Amino acid sequence: GLFCASEMKIESLPYAMFKKDDIFMKHILFSGEKISGQNVLQVDIYSNEKNIFLTPKYLQNILDMEKAIMQVPNTSYTYSASDVIATLNQLFLFNTKKFFKIPENSAMLKIYFKELSEQGFMSSLMNNDFNKLSIFVSYNIYTSNDLENYKQKIDRIVIPALKGTPL
Repeated sequence: GLFCASEMKIESLPYAMFKKDDIFMKHILFSGEKISGQNVLQVDIYSNEKNIFLTPKYLQNILDMEKAIMQVPNTSYTYSASDVIATLNQLFLFNTKKFFKIPENSAMLKIYFKELSEQGFMSSLMNNDFNKLSIFVSYNIYTSNDLENYKQKIDRIVIPALKGTPL
């Protein structure tokens, strides 16, 4: 008789599905390069509500906060779970800049988080209860006085953005 065997590889690791020159992988690699070797301020945002960051509006709020932080002089880069999710959303939706946002569909958001969490992408950006999120802010300031002023500018963005929310 005739016997034929073939091998089909099905890749389930999100990052392994992308070539190194793909926009998602470029973003992940670029983020790691930009954050390393820089001064980095970690802004942690907590809530008493578990799964709060599975709610699209709160993740979009974080993304909007990052855009405002980028306008502060001496800020070179921000990086957070919101940033990763928005990049993934852009990639999956025709790779156009207008889709660099948090998906409004909670089910899609959960799929993104599940896949990214399983691969370890989220461990430094968000906790397993989805109620603590970190924004990493890379900056170019080297004196303590300037750093204190810089932190105050960041606080003036973050604190008002969180008022009236469970965050």
